[in-house]
Amino acid sequence: KVTAGDDVYSFENIIKEADGLKENDFISGLPLLLIDDVIKKSNSTIFHILATDAIYRNKNFMDRLKKIGVINTPSLLYSSKFLKDEGLFDFIREFKVVEDFPMHVRIAETYKNIKFKQTDKVYIYYRRTSGSIYLVQGLKFDKDKVKVFNHMLKIESSYVGKILMRNRVSCYQSNSYVYKMFFNLNYYGYLANVVFNTLRLVNNYFKVKINEDLHKAHYLYLQKESRKYI
Repeated sequence: KVTAGDDVYSFENIIKEADGLKENDFISGLPLLLIDDVIKKSNSTIFHILATDAIYRNKNFMDRLKKIGVINTPSLLYSSKFLKDEGLFDFIREFKVVEDFPMHVRIAETYKNIKFKQTDKVYIYYRRTSGSIYLVQGLKFDKDKVKVFNHMLKIESSYVGKILMRNRVSCYQSNSYVYKMFFNLNYYGYLANVVFNTLRLVNNYFKVKINEDLHKAHYLYLQKESRKYI
């Protein structure tokens, strides 16, 4: 389990959850946001995580990465074989501030038939602050993302795939919000999948029952105990 130092674990038993890695390479939970010491549920984030899983469930793991989708990295449990792969870490060291995206791309490139399991449990409270790396180190963050995109373009074998990846890089590097949003062909592909599967995705969303009050109480308990420890 890889989690940044500013995120907070929920009350779920991570050790027990990790038993599922005997049959899967990744297990993902659903995050609750932690903003200014307040636990919040992001309906759009949860919807798009569930939509991503439904759209790409029976496809190659690389499709989740090169096309539009949402993976909440702090919510992931990893198979330990990835974390013992020196070649994987050599690749990650080529980047300045981004480690999760290149890690996933390298895993998708190296290992075939990746099994990804999405659960409806909350493993972490995902802290969002003004100190987030993509804000503080914005230029380095963008350079790393483009470097990963270019690597994906290099290993892409299909002509259509190369066009879509070049389009994604072009939109990502643009300073125009209009160009980013309306000329990214990849967004239209994702939107078409969401529209086509609307009933199933909405049904999946409403099946998820997250007890926010219980998680808020847990976080207050952690705050209280940490103050006592200090």
